[in-house]
Amino acid sequence: MTPRSFVCPSPDCSHSTGGAAELAEHVNTEHPGEFRRKDWPATEAGQASRARNRAVDEE
Repeated sequence: MTPRSFVCPSPDCSHSTGGAAELAEHVNTEHPGEFRRKDWPATEAGQASRARNRAVDEE
């Protein structure tokens, strides 16, 4: 079984980790407030994250 990888949803960040807790710590430390905005996921970061996820799904 392939280990699961968690990738940071911020469009300018390529950080990935093997655990959700580590990813949460990274997001809270490196991108505080970015994902708490009321207009998320309509923010630039949210749109880029969805586009990146669609590209990965299509591969």
